[in-house]
Amino acid sequence: NSPVLVDGLNVLQILGYFNSISSLEQNDEAIAAADFDNDGLDEYITINNNSLYVMNSNNTFVDNFPIDFSFNDYQEDNILVANIVEDTHPEIIFKANGAIYIVTNDGTVYTSIASNSQSELRLLPNWGSNIALIDGNRLFLFPYDEQNTYWTNKYGTDWDSRLVNPNTSPRQSATISNTSIFYNYPNPIRNNFTTFRFFNSIGFTSPQIHIYNIEGLLIETITPNSFQNIMNEYVEIPATLLDYKPGVYFAELKDQDKSIAIIKVAVIQ
Repeated sequence: NSPVLVDGLNVLQILGYFNSISSLEQNDEAIAAADFDNDGLDEYITINNNSLYVMNSNNTFVDNFPIDFSFNDYQEDNILVANIVEDTHPEIIFKANGAIYIVTNDGTVYTSIASNSQSELRLLPNWGSNIALIDGNRLFLFPYDEQNTYWTNKYGTDWDSRLVNPNTSPRQSATISNTSIFYNYPNPIRNNFTTFRFFNSIGFTSPQIHIYNIEGLLIETITPNSFQNIMNEYVEIPATLLDYKPGVYFAELKDQDKSIAIIKVAVIQ
């Protein structure tokens, strides 16, 4: 077919494998998309209020995110994602406040490179055995990891469409054998508010959080307002614990009548 010129690419939505390892879906909040935690599904990445967010399709955060920066100027809609530091996870690459930042999947800045160029960053694969990070008239070479190169320019991949690179690592839905990944943050709890978080590797039907006092008496049952049963993703349940005296409590994650895990929760003033 004859090529079609598409104007206004800035209004197109990000396409990624957000809930399925075989079919693409749109996301209207993303700047970029990538399988950032190697679970077979894409996460969406965006910047808001000086924070860098990496989120699952059900709006739960990927571990170690969000992270806060002090910058007040960044290249809008231009976040690149590729593994360029020779590990097994992709990194996030973006420009802000006159520097190029490379952020690893554990939420730390691997390095920052000063830049006085106003041009947009892009990655050019297959530069010999390397991938080139292009910043104006400068070019930085990194080892090329084809299976973990997801987002190479402002519009996605090298053919300028907002589509996550389909040539990245084979889409396999990863499972975590430990079904009791369950915690809350912050812990200790201040100002009555916390968020309970657990990994859905067993296919929950009706998750609940039961809160017990130090004597083992049930004092509250917390049920999520809404629940999306997406396998192999984290689920978050916000909770406001009113009238709790300072001390240690126990939180039990249950699915119907089945006990999944129990954690300690501390409440301080």
